[in-house]
Amino acid sequence: MTSRLLVDKLEGKTSSGTIQMPAGHIVQSVSFDRVGSSSSMTGLLVSSSNDFADVMSKSITTKLANSKIFVFMSAVAYDGSNNMRVAVKVLRDSTEINGDRFAFYGPSSIMYNHVISMLDSPSASVGTTLTYKYQARVTGGSTTTIGYGDSSGGSNANITLMEIAQ
Repeated sequence: MTSRLLVDKLEGKTSSGTIQMPAGHIVQSVSFDRVGSSSSMTGLLVSSSNDFADVMSKSITTKLANSKIFVFMSAVAYDGSNNMRVAVKVLRDSTEINGDRFAFYGPSSIMYNHVISMLDSPSASVGTTLTYKYQARVTGGSTTTIGYGDSSGGSNANITLMEIAQ
């Protein structure tokens, strides 16, 4: 005889009704995905500016106090005319928590991929909405497309956020 337990949702709760999860477990995940267009060249940000600009962002609302947020971001950049020089930074709300002065760096006409993965400790209370942003600025070259998608269905850009119980 075989036993089977089927559930739609399983949550740990204390007697006071608050969610309690074992340390290290993923409480929730949210994602922003942008796949390259199959019909035209497009990008999330097309820039020649020396000022940082938002490429993409995603918010997560904490379900637990003092949990950590695993942050994964990736994007592809392309400059068909000049050598590419692009700096990137990651913000939690308005606070810079990571960055790379040479995120996209190299000769023209090559698609470059940049990936950031990190574990953030925002020390947030339950129900706090945190917004994570991927920003970029051109430090050399001409017009660079970040989050590039080409006519053959090219690349993608994404943010994945996972709340981790502590």
